[in-house]
Amino acid sequence: MDLKKVYLILVPLLLIGIIFNFFFFQLGSGELFKVYLWIGVLFSCSLIGAKIFTHTKQESLIPFSLGIGLLLCSWISWIIFHFVPINLFLPVLIVAGIYSLIRLDQSILKELLIYNSCFLVIFWVLLILNSFHPEIYWGEKPMDFNLLNFLGRNTAFPPEDPWLWGEKLKYYYFGYFMYGKLGSLLSLEGASSFHLSLATTAGLFFLGAISLLKSLKHKLIPSILGGLLLLSATSIGSWLGYFIDGKKGINAFWASTRVFKNNGFSEYPFWSFIFGDLHPHVMAYPFSLFGFVLLLRIVLGEKRNLFSISTLLLGFLIASLGALNSWDIIYLAFFFTMIAVFQGPSFIKDQLKKPVIPLALILGGLLWLPMIISLKGGKAAKFFLYGGEHNTIINYFVHQGLWWLLIALFMLLLYINNIKKPRYLYSILAAFFVTILVTENFVFLDRMNTIFKFGNQLFISLGVIAMLLYKDLKKFNIVSLIFLGIFILSAGFDQHNVTKYNAFGSGRPTLKGTKYLTIVAKGDLPIINYLNQNIVGTPLLLETPGKSFENNRARISMHTGIPTYLGWDGHVITRGASPREAFRRFKEVDALYESKDALKSFEWLKERGIQYVVVGGAEHAKYRPLGLAKFKQYVDLFVPLVQTKIGNKVFALYKVGN
Repeated sequence: MDLKKVYLILVPLLLIGIIFNFFFFQLGSGELFKVYLWIGVLFSCSLIGAKIFTHTKQESLIPFSLGIGLLLCSWISWIIFHFVPINLFLPVLIVAGIYSLIRLDQSILKELLIYNSCFLVIFWVLLILNSFHPEIYWGEKPMDFNLLNFLGRNTAFPPEDPWLWGEKLKYYYFGYFMYGKLGSLLSLEGASSFHLSLATTAGLFFLGAISLLKSLKHKLIPSILGGLLLLSATSIGSWLGYFIDGKKGINAFWASTRVFKNNGFSEYPFWSFIFGDLHPHVMAYPFSLFGFVLLLRIVLGEKRNLFSISTLLLGFLIASLGALNSWDIIYLAFFFTMIAVFQGPSFIKDQLKKPVIPLALILGGLLWLPMIISLKGGKAAKFFLYGGEHNTIINYFVHQGLWWLLIALFMLLLYINNIKKPRYLYSILAAFFVTILVTENFVFLDRMNTIFKFGNQLFISLGVIAMLLYKDLKKFNIVSLIFLGIFILSAGFDQHNVTKYNAFGSGRPTLKGTKYLTIVAKGDLPIINYLNQNIVGTPLLLETPGKSFENNRARISMHTGIPTYLGWDGHVITRGASPREAFRRFKEVDALYESKDALKSFEWLKERGIQYVVVGGAEHAKYRPLGLAKFKQYVDLFVPLVQTKIGNKVFALYKVGN
C-alpha cells in the first residue's frame, strides 16, 4: 500500500467525525474544531515517537509512537513547570514535530499513518459509545473531573491538593496533568476534555496491543485482530448476573466486575473505558501494557547495549508508571521477577552480566524524581499476611474465564499440531499463578486495592499470554475470529447495560457531560459557568464538603478545578491527609456556614486565604437560613458576583471583600 492509498483511508476517517458529531456528539462548531486540534496534537506527538523508535532501531514499536510522543512532550512540559509557570507543551511539540516529519523516512511515515488510522477508529467508536451515557457524575468521576480541571488551570508545581488546599497533593497525578494541560491549551470545555481523554486512552491501549503483536513478528491484519481481542475482552460476570440472579441494566453491568468475595471487585479495560472513570489506573492502561511489551522483549532475548537511548527509554516508560499509577510498577516488578526466577539461573546470570533493567530503572527514577519527591509522605504503605476469607478459582474464572477458554483452546491446537511451546511461556504462566497466590494471601495497603489493582493487571496479562500462543498459531486465525465475535458480543452486552442507567433523564446521545446540571442543579450552574468563564488560576473557594462518593458535595470545585478548603474527606485521607485535619476542617466549614456573626466569618475566611464563598443547592440543603443570610446582608464583606433566585432561595457566589 503506497502513501496515497493510506491518505485515502486516513482523510475520510478524519472527516467522518463531522457526521458523528451531527448524530452523536452534539458539540458546537467551535468545540468540534478543538476536537480536531486535539487529534492534530496527538498525530504530531506520533511523529516524535516514530523518530525516537527509528533512531533506536526499534521499528517494531512504531505502533505506540503516539503514546511515547505524548508522554515525552507532557513530561518536558511538566519539568519546565517546576521552574517556570509557562505551558510550553505547544512550542515543544511544534519544533519537535516539524523536525521529526522532515527526518522521517517515507516508508515509516506510511506505517505510522496506518497505525494512526487504527487509533482514530477506536477513538471515534469510544466517543460514540460514551455519548449514550455521558454524565460526569457517579463513581469517582467527581474526583477525576476535579483533578483534570485543576491540573489544567494550575501553574504551581508540585501542586497542592485541590480538595485539601494548603497541603501538597500526594497522589500520582501525571495523567490528569497530561490531558488537563492539553485541554487547557486548546481551551476545551472540561466535559469535552474528559471524554476526549477517555477515548484517547482507549485508542492508545489498542496501539499498545498492536505493538505487542508486531514485536512478535505478526503482520498488520493479525496484529489488528489481536489488538481488538485485548481491547474488547470482558468477564462473564454480567451474563451470570443476568441469567442466574436476574440482574438487568446497571446491576448486570456492576456484576461483571463485582465477582470476588467480601465485596471485592476488579475491572478490565473495556469496562473501564465505557464506565468512564478517568482514574489513574485507566489512564495508565496503555503505558503499563507497553511497559509489559518492553520487558517481555528482554525475556524473549532482545539484545541491547547497556548504555543506550533504548535503555533510557525503557527506564523512562517504566518509571512513568510511578507517576501515572504506582500500583502498575509494583505489579510489573513482581511479575517479571517471578518470570526471571522461573527462567532459571542462566537467565538471571545473563541479566546480571548486563543489568539493563536495574540501570533503566535508576535512570528512569532520576527523570521522574519530582514526582517521587512529591509522593513522599503520602499514605503509609502496609504489607501483611491476609487472614480473611479467600477467593476461589471460581471467582477468578468468572472474571478471567473467556481468556482461560481461549488459552486452553490455543494450547490444545499447539498440542494437536505438535508445535513446541517455548520455555518462556511456561515461565510467564507460572509467574501468573504465583501472582494470584500472592494477591490472595498478602495485602498491600488494603485488601480492596490489592484485589482491584492487581486483578486489573492479571486480566491484561492473561491477554498477553493468549497473544504469545497466538504467535505460534498463525494458521488458526479462524479461532481468533470466533472468539473476537464472542468478545464483541459480550462487550456489546456491557455497553447495553451501562446505557440503561439514566438517573436524570437527560437527553442522549451527546458528549456534553455536564448537561444534566440543567436538570438537577439549576441554581449551581450559573455559579459554575461564571467561574469557568471569568476566573483564572487557582484561588481558594469555600463550599460544603462531603463524605466520599457524595456527588452533590464539592461539586463547584469538581466542575471548575478551583480548589476548595475541603472536598471529599475520605478521599483526601486516602491520599495521605491526617484524619484529624480533615475532621477539623469539616467542623470549621459547618460552623462558618451556620454562624450568624458576619464579621467573625469574614475574618476566618481572610485568615485562610479563601476568596470565594458558594451558597448553592448543597448549602441550602444542609445549613439553616439564619446562618446563610449573613452573606446576603453584608455586601461590603461578601460581594455578590452571581445571584439566581429559584423559589424562595437565592443561589449565589460571593467574593470575600477587602
